[in-house]
Amino acid sequence: MADFALAYSELHLVEGLYSKDPHDSGGETVCGISRVFWPRWAGWAIVDAAKKKSGFPGNLKTQTTLTAAVQAFYRENFWDRFCLDEADQSLAYELFEQAVNLGEGRMVTHLQKTLNALNYQNKFGEDLFVDGVYGPKSLQRIRQIIKDGRSCAIQYGINGLQCAHYINLGLSNLSQRKYTSGWLAQRGEATGGAT
Repeated sequence: MADFALAYSELHLVEGLYSKDPHDSGGETVCGISRVFWPRWAGWAIVDAAKKKSGFPGNLKTQTTLTAAVQAFYRENFWDRFCLDEADQSLAYELFEQAVNLGEGRMVTHLQKTLNALNYQNKFGEDLFVDGVYGPKSLQRIRQIIKDGRSCAIQYGINGLQCAHYINLGLSNLSQRKYTSGWLAQRGEATGGAT
């Protein structure tokens, strides 16, 4: 069984503390949580209060209520949501990281495509409909393929699709090339360190 605390500690190293990059479509972010995509997150009130005090954004490091809110956010929206406790640590981290960085829909699309590619001669039933929605059929299929001993194949498959996404993003949007090297380096480090 995978450990959320371990996965979160790895993700936290990558996400950093605070960013407000004008080229980032997520806009203002705290520990990887984007105000654009998560405007109702309760932690924004803590961040906004910290902005009024000296030492911002460094003063966020000492906000224990913020730390708790960040961890609760990631556990609820990206760990428990996908039953990642059931996977081994490497696969759980890969799914967790992709859901955070690419969004649920793209991560699930990568997962569904990979699960279908591993479904040789319909060993696990009909292929999944690739819709980016994590429903009972996707959950059942990943459980079947993990039970079949193919956890690493799932991990490497979705990781490859994520890398291809980043390359295509850099090819189609020149401003995003600013991030391509970092994205790809992080994927190599995460895959290498997780296996």
